[in-house]
Parts: sequence; C-alpha cells; structure tokens
Amino acid sequence: MAGSGLRFRFAAAALAASLAGLSAAAARAEEPVAMNAFAVWTSEGAVTRTAEKKLAMASALTGTLFVETPEGPVDTGRIVCPAMVQVDTETGRQSGSGFCTFTAYDGAQAFGTWECTGVHLVGCSGKFQLTGGTGRLATIKGSSSLVLRGRFHELDVQLGKAASYTVSGIALWRDLRIESQ
Repeated sequence: MAGSGLRFRFAAAALAASLAGLSAAAARAEEPVAMNAFAVWTSEGAVTRTAEKKLAMASALTGTLFVETPEGPVDTGRIVCPAMVQVDTETGRQSGSGFCTFTAYDGAQAFGTWECTGVHLVGCSGKFQLTGGTGRLATIKGSSSLVLRGRFHELDVQLGKAASYTVSGIALWRDLRIESQ
C-alpha cells in the first residue's frame, strides 16, 4: 500500500513539474506515470442542422488545466481543444472528435487528439492520445480515457441557419499515462 501511494505522489509530481514549468530533468521518469487531470472550460461555437434530425456543433473548449495530487488539484496551465460534435436529435446519440493543446505557464506545449460518443445534453466519453509537444514536452506521448460534460441547452435550429451558443463544462482525463520518448 505504501509503495503505491508513493508511486502516485511521484506520478502527480512528475506531471505537475512537467506542465507547470519546473526542470525537465525532474519531470522525467524511468517508466510511464499515471494521474488524473481535469479542465473547467467555456466555449462559444456554432450549431447547424445537417439533416432533418441531425445537428453539428463546432467550437473550441478553453480553460484551465488541473492535475490531481494528494494535496489537491494543482493549476498547471491552459487548454484549447477544437471540437466537432454530431448529434442525432431523434435518438439523442452524439459523437465527437477534436484536438487539444495544453500550454504550460513557461510556454511548453503538449498536443493530443480525442474522440468520444455519448448522449446529447449529457456528454460523451472516449479516448485521448498525447501525440507530442514543443520545448521540454517535445517527446511527450501518452493516453487516457476522456469524459466531456457540458451545460448544453435545447437549441431551436432552423433548416439552413446556424445558431451560436455559449456553454461551460468540464473535461476529465482519467488515468492519464504519460511517457517521454
């Protein structure tokens, strides 16, 4: 038990160090590290009908990235996640995909891709993949599950017209496994 707690503390400290701008040497580990992260986001976007009972929403989620540590969440930088979500209004099913850029306070960036499925007005879950970065995060790789929840409201979208929306929500990266190659 004590070993797993120590391993978790090391993993959380490694990601916090990596994203918060501490030395790259302190963030390197011999094996992949795993932790949970989340972002509280806001988004302004557009939604349009793409068929009689289908919608498409396009936006970019922006917000603050936090990493969970034994001492509580640590603010490690900012996110921007361009997103496209398709909704079947008859069944309520939705699917989405996009990208994320994590920017640490020292300017280093990590990039990723994601896709998810779920229920309209509830959210979606799926997979996230870290694909690389810049600066001290240039060799970062990793993956996790991803959960997106937002405060979407009913939209009355007329055929051929787009509507704009503003929404806030949360993104959860569960068991984010990070390695540097």
